[in-house]
Amino acid sequence: MRDLRVAFPLGRGWRGEERWLTVVDGLSIALAEGETLALLGETGSGKSVLARAILRLVPPVGGQVSWLGTDLAAAPPEAMRRARRDLQILFPDPLAAFDPLMTIGAQLAETLDSLQPTRSSADRTARLAEALEEVGLPLAVLDLHPGALGPAEAARAGLARALLPEPRLLVCDEPAATLDGAERADFLALLRAIRRRRRLALLYATQDAAEGLRMARRALVLLLGRIVESADSAVLAAGARHPYSRALIAAAGLARPALHGDPPSPLRPPTGCALRLRCPLAHDGCAQVPPTLDPVAPGHRVACHVANDDAQDGARNGETAP
Repeated sequence: MRDLRVAFPLGRGWRGEERWLTVVDGLSIALAEGETLALLGETGSGKSVLARAILRLVPPVGGQVSWLGTDLAAAPPEAMRRARRDLQILFPDPLAAFDPLMTIGAQLAETLDSLQPTRSSADRTARLAEALEEVGLPLAVLDLHPGALGPAEAARAGLARALLPEPRLLVCDEPAATLDGAERADFLALLRAIRRRRRLALLYATQDAAEGLRMARRALVLLLGRIVESADSAVLAAGARHPYSRALIAAAGLARPALHGDPPSPLRPPTGCALRLRCPLAHDGCAQVPPTLDPVAPGHRVACHVANDDAQDGARNGETAP
């Protein structure tokens, strides 16, 4: 993705000006084959809209989404259909992603016929059976309607459908949101095993920072549609630099985040840094201009006036940024 922007029209204001709600604000991300990248952020950070914009389920208003040399943001329908064989998504509520009036088998067969047609009915049946076996579901699930499935079965059926066209990238938008306890742990372990076996690239969006850092080698922290910190997961877990990243990690560990007040509204974002009204480290300069995403160490970038000031001070003093 290069300078990707997603915004929704809100109509005209009382002066006649067009108003827009910007949800993804100029993001640039690269993902390598077989790599797992986590998108971390609370509700309203833009991670779910970003996940959908990659597959053009939500149309971007600017920027590029390039997949193997094809700009998906401008691709015609046939090119987009070919790309969907490589790009699949898992939704937060898998039951809502199934048609309640069709059996699971009919819906899986429809996906297979649409994106990767098979030569015979026997071949299709074998492919469906293999997909269910890979996710740990019995063949009898094919004859059931979605309403007959429990949350764990529905999550696995959604995963089976996503795997049928043999994708190369799996976009996961809170894929275990309906699960908890042992069922959640089992599903995520299954997802990790399948990723390794198939060498899938994985984009994993979640508001649970601890879970995202466990799932991915690298992570991006989003706030109001912008990246505020980017680093390897181990680096973030041990020493996140941005106050927002630290708050997400603290909340995931059931500790009290060092932020106050409510999240900023995307309709009226604060000037300067989007976190400044909640941040205990904010100073007058934070209200002037938005911080840029700058390196503080190799492979570690932060968009924070305080963190950037510290890094610059350390460089002037001959120190290495943590």
